[in-house]
Amino acid sequence: MKSGFIVIDKPAGLTSHGCVAHVRRQLGGKGVKVGHSGTLDPMATGVLVIGVGKATRLLSWFEDTKTYQGTLRFGMVTSTDDITGQVIEQTPTVGLTLEQVSQWQASFVGEIQQRPPMVSALRQGGKRLYELAREGKTVAIPEREVSVERITVLGWRSEPFWELDVEIHCGGGTYIRSIARDWGAKLGCGGTLAALRRTMSNGLHLKDAVCLAQVTADMPLLPLDIPFKTPRAVCGIAVTISPKAVAGWFQGRGIVPEDVLETSQNCERPGDSDMVLVYSPAGQIVGVGANCGVIVPRYVLKDDGDA
Repeated sequence: MKSGFIVIDKPAGLTSHGCVAHVRRQLGGKGVKVGHSGTLDPMATGVLVIGVGKATRLLSWFEDTKTYQGTLRFGMVTSTDDITGQVIEQTPTVGLTLEQVSQWQASFVGEIQQRPPMVSALRQGGKRLYELAREGKTVAIPEREVSVERITVLGWRSEPFWELDVEIHCGGGTYIRSIARDWGAKLGCGGTLAALRRTMSNGLHLKDAVCLAQVTADMPLLPLDIPFKTPRAVCGIAVTISPKAVAGWFQGRGIVPEDVLETSQNCERPGDSDMVLVYSPAGQIVGVGANCGVIVPRYVLKDDGDA
C-alpha cells in the first residue's frame, strides 16, 4: 500500500471524519489506513490534511499552526456559537461602529484564555461535549490557553447583519467560534460565527489542495517528509546516514557523527530545535531523532511501516 499525504479542500456540510471515509473508499476500502490532522467543523470549508498508510503515524509531527478567513456576526447569540445553531438571543446593532468593534481586536491576540464551545469534540467526563449537548446537558467548560498570532480585518458591513470579515493566524486548539462569541460579548450585543474557511493548516495551503472528486486510487500523494519540510517544522536540520547506521537505527541505536554522510538545514529557524530529520542514502525518511551529541531515536519509521 502506498503512503503519503493528501490535502483536501473540505466542502461545507461534511464532517472531517466523512472526508476520511470518502478518501478511504476511493483508495481501496477498509484495509487502507487513513487519518486526518486538525478537525474542521461541518459548516467550515478549506484545508484538511489527510494521511494515508505510514503517513497516519506522522500527522502529529506537523507544525501546529492554522490560518482562517471567517465572518463574525454581531448582535446574535446561538446555541453552537455559529449560525448552524438555534438562535438564543438577538440584539439590535444600530449605531455600532467599526471603531467600537476594533477596540477589542488586540484582546484576542497573543496567549489568551478561551472557553471552547459547548458543541465541540472535546471530552469531559468520558463523553464528547457535543454528545452531552445532544442529550440536553450543560456542563461547566474550563478555559484554556490558546495562541493567536494575528487578526487582520478584511472588511465589514452593517446590513442585513453587522458582520466583520477577518483573517486569523493561530495555533492548534483555537476555536474561531469562541472568538466570535467572546468578541460579541465584549461589545454587549453577542456574537456568532457566520462563515469559516481554513486557508492554511500545518504549513500546507489551499494551493496544495484537491477536492474530494479528484481523489482516485492512482493519484500521486505528497511525500512522507512533508511534515518536516514546512517553514516552522519541528526538525531544524536533516541528515543522511550510512547504510550501516540505518540498520542500527531500525534497532534503536543512535547516530554518531561518523555515521552522517550529509547535513542540511531543514527549516527557516534551524537553531530553534534540537530535533533532526533522518534519511537513508536512498533518500527515504527513516525517522526523527534528538541531537544530544549522539542523535537519539525519537521516532523510527521502518520500511514495513511499523514504528
